[in-house]
Amino acid sequence: MDIPLRGSDQEASFAFGPFLLLPRRQLLLAEGHPVRLGGRAFELLRVMVERPGELVTSEELIAAVWPRLHVHDGNLKVTVASLRRALGDYPEAPRFVATVARRGYRFVAPVTAGGAPALPHRLATPLPALSALPRSHRIIGRAQEASALRRLLDDERGVTIVGPGGVGKTALAIEVAHAIGPSYPGGVHFVDLSPVDDPVSLPAVLLQALGLPGNPADALAKVLQQLRAAPTLLLLDNCEHLQPAVAIFAAKFLAGRGASRLVATSRFPLGALSERAFTVEPLRYPAGGEAPDLRQALRFPAVEMLVGRAADLTGYRFVEEDCAVIARICRTLDGLPLALELAAAQLGVQGPDRLSDTLDTQLTVLRHSDGAVHSRQRTLQATMDWSYGLLSREEAAQFRLVSVFPDSFDQEDAVAVAAATGLDAAAVARCLGSLLAKSLLTTLTTLTGPAGLRFRLLHTTRLYAGERRRRDPQDALIQRSHLRRVLALFEQSEREWSWRESGEWVARHRDRLPDLRAALSWALDAGKEPGLGVRLAAAALPLWFELSALAEARRWTDAALGHARAAPCDGLALAKLADFRAWVMVYEARPMHEVEDAWLVALQAAERARQAGQHLRALAALALYLIQTGRIRQGLTRLEEFRALSATMGNPSVLPEGERALALAKAYRGDLLGSREILDRLAAAHALPDRRSRMAGFQVDRSIGIGSYRSLVLWLTGSPDRAASTARAAVEAAGTLGHLVSQSNALGLAALPVALCRGDAAALGRDTARLRENLEVEHLAIWVPVERFHAAALAEMRDEAGAIDALRAAVRDLLQSGYGARIGLSLSVLAEALARRQRLDEAKATLEEAFRQQDRQDQWWCRPELRRIEAAIHRGRGQHRRADTLLRDAIEEARSMGATAFELRAANDLAAHAIDQGRSAAATALLLPVYRRFTEGFTTRDLAEAGRLLARAGDARPGPPVPRFPAGQEE
Repeated sequence: MDIPLRGSDQEASFAFGPFLLLPRRQLLLAEGHPVRLGGRAFELLRVMVERPGELVTSEELIAAVWPRLHVHDGNLKVTVASLRRALGDYPEAPRFVATVARRGYRFVAPVTAGGAPALPHRLATPLPALSALPRSHRIIGRAQEASALRRLLDDERGVTIVGPGGVGKTALAIEVAHAIGPSYPGGVHFVDLSPVDDPVSLPAVLLQALGLPGNPADALAKVLQQLRAAPTLLLLDNCEHLQPAVAIFAAKFLAGRGASRLVATSRFPLGALSERAFTVEPLRYPAGGEAPDLRQALRFPAVEMLVGRAADLTGYRFVEEDCAVIARICRTLDGLPLALELAAAQLGVQGPDRLSDTLDTQLTVLRHSDGAVHSRQRTLQATMDWSYGLLSREEAAQFRLVSVFPDSFDQEDAVAVAAATGLDAAAVARCLGSLLAKSLLTTLTTLTGPAGLRFRLLHTTRLYAGERRRRDPQDALIQRSHLRRVLALFEQSEREWSWRESGEWVARHRDRLPDLRAALSWALDAGKEPGLGVRLAAAALPLWFELSALAEARRWTDAALGHARAAPCDGLALAKLADFRAWVMVYEARPMHEVEDAWLVALQAAERARQAGQHLRALAALALYLIQTGRIRQGLTRLEEFRALSATMGNPSVLPEGERALALAKAYRGDLLGSREILDRLAAAHALPDRRSRMAGFQVDRSIGIGSYRSLVLWLTGSPDRAASTARAAVEAAGTLGHLVSQSNALGLAALPVALCRGDAAALGRDTARLRENLEVEHLAIWVPVERFHAAALAEMRDEAGAIDALRAAVRDLLQSGYGARIGLSLSVLAEALARRQRLDEAKATLEEAFRQQDRQDQWWCRPELRRIEAAIHRGRGQHRRADTLLRDAIEEARSMGATAFELRAANDLAAHAIDQGRSAAATALLLPVYRRFTEGFTTRDLAEAGRLLARAGDARPGPPVPRFPAGQEE
């Protein structure tokens, strides 16, 4: 309520901003409302507003505020901080009180002097409410702490409850005081020291708290005498701003004897001899990786407090669907009870999702509407203002500076960033220790980094410090220094990537992702340092690669390349980014002309940068892409360029990239034995997973990439078990290394087609489900139609309803994707399924499309299988002679290209018809030689069928086949 003012000509007033100062009445008004201000702070303000714009030295202020007393400069700093809090002023961007370094202060706001109206007779700022112990409210999740504190007070005469602002120190002290208070005949005396801005007045305040008369000159002696005389519990709340004075009192108290107890609350220990500090941590909340249900979530005190208080305040009802976002809110607020209390008031109003989004970026939503709550705790901002006002200039600068780190950081990080602002390593170490002691920093220990010790600001503290930093003229300097630090770390990580053990490498650098995002956002999104941003994005590529983080990689790669078009940037960085972007577009299944253009950009960037290795990798990648999309001739042309360039460059490390692409081209053009020879040689050279032999295309290492391509060739050339084991090894190796993209590649290229060709429904179901799960975590558009096709093929294999329609839709998606190299096999699966159901016209149309695709792409590898299915269509129409001719052609064609698996299938069909005609001997003569060429896989669908046919023909399972390799020798 506004205070009514009555006119008076006898009293001066000073108006500035929204304030009116009435010195005679010891009253400061803000828009008509009284401002709570201690006597010393009031006198300080009076002296300065009477001399606006002038320098008032520290000596003049001390003489005016503490006449005839010798006080330390620290008292003046505390009082100035108290005044600034009351005025809402900030030392780095002062509106009212500006610091003049090592000299004094200046009042910088315009002041209007004049007469003032008379006011009702009242004191502006009474002494703190003393002795009355506040009512205890139910506190959540503090039973263990309360019990431990009670036990500690059984043995210790003085305990300081320590913790960050808002952690619940006062609530815990009051709870324990109510529990043990009856044991103290001298009573329980509670003193809130927050309004006391003058350390010299502490003895007088304590004297009044205990209800003792006396001269302030001997107040301290009287207080100590009273505490010795009768067992008393004295609670001193909010001691941090009066730390030296409270420490002196505590030391004198602890040096004496008696049954009295002293409990203090402070954001840092007082430093008194024999003091026992009792640290209060935030409430427990669900960790980031946890997904609790409602019952599990309520076992966490932070969740219980948030939803319980929200129910009391707004009627909010906690439901299962809100569990994840409620847990996220508790994590965002770091389990701080005050923050949770303030958030609870908004939960029912805004809803969990909106509140969570708001809390990520701002503190203003955390506001208390209860007028009974102390102004210092009505908003989290006010609580932080209180802590900030107690920092020295150097500490405040460091506090603002470390807010540039979006997560944890180590001392070396802080030293590197602070160097640009003029703070040396010793000052940084000193300030970090002080901020830690004052509960503004927390620590966590890791197994990596110097000494393994890292610092962290709580989220709400970081938001506050960040707001302060953004008002600081040095903000851009700090941001740029942070960017340079992150760039140095990631360029070093890039150099280490080729030799450091991968698990260790990832562990050392994945925690830097928040710093990476923050630095890139400032450099690229805000456009502050695009040149450095381009370099950083390029240096971060290995980490995104290792983490299979394609979406994030694409986002920053696009941003970096966008800036590179507008301004000159590092050539090698551009080449790396262009190459990476092209690969990302491959996995996103972007239109072929866009992807091909992206590869051409990558080639041009590598040429301009004169980077031979980068140029060769881009050539091999483009060739591979052309082959995979059915443009084999163009791909082979690029491989010729690759071969010529590699001969002049002498860069053998990239040669496997070209050989893999060549093996693929040979396979698709029907030279399966030539393809297998290359892939076998590559597999022998890269037999074990080795992260240092990383292959292009987000393939985590060459053994996995080679195995993924080799598996289908092994099946085609008559090694069905080795095909399955090679595919399985690639899938499992990628899984062990935690690389989702590589595992999805191995599933889509190897495990799924091999399982389908082997007729292994169990493996096909398992691996289809695994690929689907991978795609839910890391969406790779290139594998989506592949997963759908194999899922539909499995449904058709099981003769499920609607399977044919699903299979047809999946094949249509594959055709539209542009990845046509294996489309012939997919169309053959659909055509055979249609033929089995006597839908012969549809089967024929499907098969004709398959032949068209094979002719257009200059592919021959699948022709024997297509001819076999064409024969089945003719046989279904009773055209047996034509069917037999087609099967013989299929057998010959398969044999000529080394496609033993397709030869067996065609021989099975021809032998089955011969047996049906009573020509068992002819069937055996046809089938047995093919069957005997196999040394493995006799339980697979095609070989099992061959065994059954031979048994029907009278040669009941021939003897053991002759091995293709000497006993005990692996291929």
